Amino acid sequence: MEEYLASATAASGPASTSTANSASSGGGGSKRSVWSITREQINYYTTQFFCMQSDPNGVIPGALAKEFFEKSRLPINELRKIWQLSDVSQVGLINDLQHLVLTTLILDVYRFNSCT
Repeated sequence: MEEYLASATAASGPASTSTANSASSGGGGSKRSVWSITREQINYYTTQFFCMQSDPNGVIPGALAKEFFEKSRLPINELRKIWQLSDVSQVGLINDLQHLVLTTLILDVYRFNSCT
């Protein structure tokens, strides 16, 4: 997971996980959205997802995801909150889109914690 975090952080650039442009307030220019991720990140996270999943329905069970994301060393209570945000159907399984959300949120929390 540490290599995963390092690779994912490198793919996102030095300060942000965003690449999409949105109208900035006032100046007519554009700024990056904090809610978007790069094409490189999407490709990397999707590859990680498909390496973990063997279900023909394209999902990862919660136990496998838990084992993988615990390697981030984030506290279990933070991982639980992030899981709850990502597992919107509350079935204990995540698909590739939910995996993107989970990974992005975990990396953002990881970066925030390392800055404080």
